[in-house]
Amino acid sequence: MLGNKFFLVSLDRASISAGISVVHHFIDECKFTREDRVSKLFPTLRGDAMLYGNSPYFMGQTFCTDMPNPNDGEHDWILRLEKNMNKEQIIKIIQAALIVNEINIELVNARNNEKKTEKQISNIEKNLERWTNRLRKIRQGSTFFYVVSSFVNADILTINYFKNLFETLDFEDFKSSVLSIKATLEKGSRFYANLKPRHFYYDGYDYNYYDQFGLLDNITQTSRGLKYINHSQPLDVGFDAGNMMSLVIGQEQGKNYRVLKGIYTLTPEWIRELANKFLDFFAPQKNKTINLYFDRAANQYRKANQDLANKLKNAIEIDEKGKNTGWIVLLMSVGQANITHSEEFDFMNELMSGRNKNLPDLLIDAHECKELKSSLEIAPVTKDSRGNIKKVKTSEKLAAHRLPSESTNFSDAFKYLLCRKKYLNIAKQKRILHKISDVKIRG
Repeated sequence: MLGNKFFLVSLDRASISAGISVVHHFIDECKFTREDRVSKLFPTLRGDAMLYGNSPYFMGQTFCTDMPNPNDGEHDWILRLEKNMNKEQIIKIIQAALIVNEINIELVNARNNEKKTEKQISNIEKNLERWTNRLRKIRQGSTFFYVVSSFVNADILTINYFKNLFETLDFEDFKSSVLSIKATLEKGSRFYANLKPRHFYYDGYDYNYYDQFGLLDNITQTSRGLKYINHSQPLDVGFDAGNMMSLVIGQEQGKNYRVLKGIYTLTPEWIRELANKFLDFFAPQKNKTINLYFDRAANQYRKANQDLANKLKNAIEIDEKGKNTGWIVLLMSVGQANITHSEEFDFMNELMSGRNKNLPDLLIDAHECKELKSSLEIAPVTKDSRGNIKKVKTSEKLAAHRLPSESTNFSDAFKYLLCRKKYLNIAKQKRILHKISDVKIRG
């Protein structure tokens, strides 16, 4: 026993650390943690200076992580800490540490050498103490930033490990995950170019609900644990079909439009499993009306009652035992024209800009819609030979297990949810007014 005491703190509820005093912070995988949440822990760094003030770890922090990829929705604030490193100080620390190591080796050899006198050993011990103090002092107040690739463990992992990763990952993933090379997607390359941190909220859980359970209780996560859902109002659902089935669930709440939840299934799971996940999560909902928005292709066999939109409607309204669930699904996209990439691009950037006061303010639950968040952040944009805007959808050909967070599938369900006639007409009306105003000015 070393006498160390560790506090494990959830950064999702950083307030629980209030009142504790610690000497040092250890934060692992910080690419998954927002910077403002880490900063809430700073007041706890107030340990006993009389006891620990001489330690280089006193009032310090140790951050570790894989190379963060902002394109996957990960947080890269740790990279900015590199500028805090004083390279000259680090060089002196390394030089002093090497001397301490040499003295330690000298001391071990002296103790094992019967010819060495106690005075000689004592002199070495005093020299070690002197250099240890020097090392401790120069380490205080220092920042050491270091990036290494996974190849530092090549002797243990073997070359076959890296060969396998190179063959299974796409090169961009290999660069960031294995080589620790920064991955970036510039704003001009993003389809949702106006997507900002302000569009995501992180306080979407109702802890008054979860706090009633004990550690050994069987807690089932449902919509009852969502802080901002209105259980008395209908739910809007965007549906994207394919080898990955995606649902994005939201509600218009006054001036805000809140995206509350993302649900998906991967083959061999299909519509029945997707409906079951929805029914289980939203079981506490009092108003069981769904406004379902979907791709025109999902409704193309409507007359034959074989389209996927109707299949989902039936699976939600009638459970797998053939019983009525009480839910009513309204098919909102029947007869709606196909939503082109250019139309989605113009609308989404208008919506996310916040400039159009007739459109709602977009708010997305970052925890319950983490796959959607990633999908929106990494969706690239390009132009075809005619100059038309296109969303690059090659990621939808990835292996099934990579689709939820690395493909544009979820962004399509999001498109159907929000690119509804009412909102599209509002955005279109503003563009028409701009054109009229432009003509008048030029005239």
